Amino acid sequence: MDNLIIAYTLKDSGFLGYIPECVAIYTDSSGQLSTRFIKVTSSNKNNYKSQIDEVDEQLMQCCFKLESDVIVSKIKDKAATSMEALQKKYFGKSKSDPAIQHVREFITDLVNRQQNRFFDLIGDRRLFLPQGKFPFMWKHLFVEMELPELKYRFVYTDQGLQYSLTMLIDNQLADLKGSELVSLKRARILRGNHIFEFDGDVEGAKLVPFFGRDSIQIPISHTEEYLQKFVLPIISKTQIEAEGFTIQTIDDLPNVVLKISEVKKAEQLDVFDGKKVVESVQNDLQFELLFEYEDFRFRAGKPAPKVKMVLNEGILSFTKVRRDLEFEGLLVKSLLNLGINLDGRAERQPYRDALDWINSHYDQIQALGIEVRYEKQDQTKRKIFVGNCAISLELNEGNDWFDVRGNAVFGEFVIPILVVLSHIRHNKSEIRLPNGEYALIPQAWFDEYQTFTDYCRFDDKTVTVAKHPCGIADRLSRNNSAKLTLNDKLRKFIDIDHISDYDLPKQFKGELRNYQLAGYNWLRLLDELGFGGCLADDMGLGKTIQTLCLLQWMKEHDRGKSLLVVPTSLVYNWQIEAARFCPEMKISVHTGKNRSVETKEFRDADLVITTYAVLRRDIEQLRVLPFHYLILDEAQAIKNPQSAVNQACLQLKANRFLTLTGTPVENSLTDLWSQIHLTNRNMLGDVNRFMRACKHPLKVDYFRQLIRPFVMRRLKSAVLTDLPEKSIFVQYCDMAPAQADFYYQIRNSFRDRFLDKAKEESNTFQLLEGLLRMRQSANHPVMVDENYTESSGKFDMVRHKLDEIIREGNKVLVFSSFVEHLKLYKKYLDERNISYCYLDGSTKEREKQVDLFQNSDNHQVFLLSLKAGGTGLNLTRAGYVFLLDPWWNPAAEAQAFDRAHRIGQKNKVFVYKFISRNSIEEKIVKLQEEKIELFNSIIEAEQDISKQFNREELL
Repeated sequence: MDNLIIAYTLKDSGFLGYIPECVAIYTDSSGQLSTRFIKVTSSNKNNYKSQIDEVDEQLMQCCFKLESDVIVSKIKDKAATSMEALQKKYFGKSKSDPAIQHVREFITDLVNRQQNRFFDLIGDRRLFLPQGKFPFMWKHLFVEMELPELKYRFVYTDQGLQYSLTMLIDNQLADLKGSELVSLKRARILRGNHIFEFDGDVEGAKLVPFFGRDSIQIPISHTEEYLQKFVLPIISKTQIEAEGFTIQTIDDLPNVVLKISEVKKAEQLDVFDGKKVVESVQNDLQFELLFEYEDFRFRAGKPAPKVKMVLNEGILSFTKVRRDLEFEGLLVKSLLNLGINLDGRAERQPYRDALDWINSHYDQIQALGIEVRYEKQDQTKRKIFVGNCAISLELNEGNDWFDVRGNAVFGEFVIPILVVLSHIRHNKSEIRLPNGEYALIPQAWFDEYQTFTDYCRFDDKTVTVAKHPCGIADRLSRNNSAKLTLNDKLRKFIDIDHISDYDLPKQFKGELRNYQLAGYNWLRLLDELGFGGCLADDMGLGKTIQTLCLLQWMKEHDRGKSLLVVPTSLVYNWQIEAARFCPEMKISVHTGKNRSVETKEFRDADLVITTYAVLRRDIEQLRVLPFHYLILDEAQAIKNPQSAVNQACLQLKANRFLTLTGTPVENSLTDLWSQIHLTNRNMLGDVNRFMRACKHPLKVDYFRQLIRPFVMRRLKSAVLTDLPEKSIFVQYCDMAPAQADFYYQIRNSFRDRFLDKAKEESNTFQLLEGLLRMRQSANHPVMVDENYTESSGKFDMVRHKLDEIIREGNKVLVFSSFVEHLKLYKKYLDERNISYCYLDGSTKEREKQVDLFQNSDNHQVFLLSLKAGGTGLNLTRAGYVFLLDPWWNPAAEAQAFDRAHRIGQKNKVFVYKFISRNSIEEKIVKLQEEKIELFNSIIEAEQDISKQFNREELL
């Protein structure tokens, strides 16, 4: 009996991009698309009520609003009553008429809004590109969650300007050739059967020229106009590669100026005789707040061009400024608190009122680091103080902060510490003394206290510092630059090696090793102090078990539900580990198209597990919910501060924040900043200021002191005595959607053929062929069909783990039963220019490959076939072993990882067995457990399997 499914298609409009349509498709009894379909319209949609949910309703509305007659009806033009006429009149070439441009912009905006809404909602629902008469011929499309990154390159010569554009997809370089434009405004492109969406300020129409060529050449006669209209805006928004010209970036803090200028008194007409009357001979004064970045000047709260171009005698250069809007906003707010609003405006006051205000607030304005610039200011030479100076500072711990007390002494004058620290913070070297003299702040005070002042909060009469920079406060104390009082818990937090033991949760079913117990105690102390942290142990040291132990304690003490965000491939592994160690914990997995925050399972959960891609799409529902902990696994996913997933994480509400990563955060300053900023908000300040500060050795040392208590990182080499000699992990991988479709087609085909010929004795060969194809498909379908172009879930996960091990400087053996499988990784490593060793049955110089791996630090990866590399080799340099596919015989697997785990091995060995979920590989693992007596006999070949398994087990 035929069934109906609701799906969506994309129709090429030719000039408005791809327009979505809703269709009802008939499927056969096995779920395959048939030859029949019906377009769903507003008039017949009620016929399909049983197949439509709330999201389908919204998707259909987008489709209906993009029907040709609906779009045409929006334009009240009798000369454009069809899409063809509308295109000809408003979208033909050289339509420079402002009225035509206005209508064209209106239409593209209308279409863009509905396209944006459609792609925001489509998720993993079925989407096709009709490429034939019947649905079974259509191309299945996938909307990618991750945003590609565009790379702009400009080459300027005396011949003109050459412009090229490429993109990065999953950190892999790709060109735009062969792509198709899906939407004109918010850029989306169709590449193969994947739809990629770009950041909102990328216009789709500007990508089209690169669908058919590598670059655009602008002749010298048009170059200057092109630079002004196109290149300048791009430079202001993003980084580009430049050749033949320079781009200088100004990113220092600005000089802040309060400009006071005289303006003529407003003249008024006498209401009786029309004569002009001036109320007073004294001019008004006008205040403006200006921020000067070298040659750039900006009025507070006002946009202005941030890039300047100089083209002089054929020599081209750009100067770009990065405005520190956070810094500017703080000063605008500070002046507002003093009674004057200069946000995007100038303020005009009567002369006397203006002078009274400036005189009464002059010291406060200078303390903010603002230069007062007044035309009639006295220009007599200032007197400079000469004499003894000293500073004293005390830090006394309060509930959530340190109170800062002390003063500075210049001769007979005592200056409050608030004034001195404020001057140091704003890099103002002079303090005006009561007698009119100016005292120069010693450079040593700047060296010692300037970073500290970044974390100070200045009120009218007090200075406080949050507890986050306790490491810096401790450093000042050790340098005798401040007197510091701390409670016992905060002292132990700074001195991380002396944290006391906390009680373990009663219903936790695991056993923590010594270093894991230390990690748990650190997590508990973080929670007690109200801090967030980053657990950055080496891969395989048990970040998961430490985190679950903490979450179980939270459950037993009614601390509320927590949210765990993980890569899609790790959802199942977290479920398994949670069920193993915390069987009483209620888990809700928030994934799939039927996910909802309104379900009872979600509301009653102790732990909600979701993915980064789902979080990004569901942020509006999740951001309003209160969580006790927000935990990010593989937290390098938020390394880009501007990414959509990073911004989504920052919107979530939680009492505590924790990130987990096996990647050394020291390798990327932005990764480090992103994780610390999430876990302890604003602790490192603005990312651009942090990056600039890290260029200075003194600042780097301060940041190291500041961050150290909040990051726990243990290397394998540091905790070897606490580890077992050999640790074996089963790493489950979800198949990619296209891979799963391919796998089930293979499985169903061979199962049906097996059932038809189950009674024939010659069925053994067909059985073995079917088992082989299923195992290959579970690894990567390209091993079965060389024309397969989609991804593999296992391949993506192994790549990720390989990258992590290589970054950590470790070595790994990679075993597979299939030589063709190993070749996929050879190609990947070759593309990344990563050196490796290789051995299969055809390798003639086995000893050379082994020697290279054992003695060369540049060859971190050894690819081996299970049969050729499973015996007779000493590979003791490897600390990791990857088994890419399970073998029927566990004894053969043991022989493989014993190549590394043997006499002479100084490292502990971590074995990872990669298993594709819902595939024959899971069944092999289960049969390994159930048929242990069979495997103990050491099977020599797969042909023996058919003699040992009964028909039900095979099915």
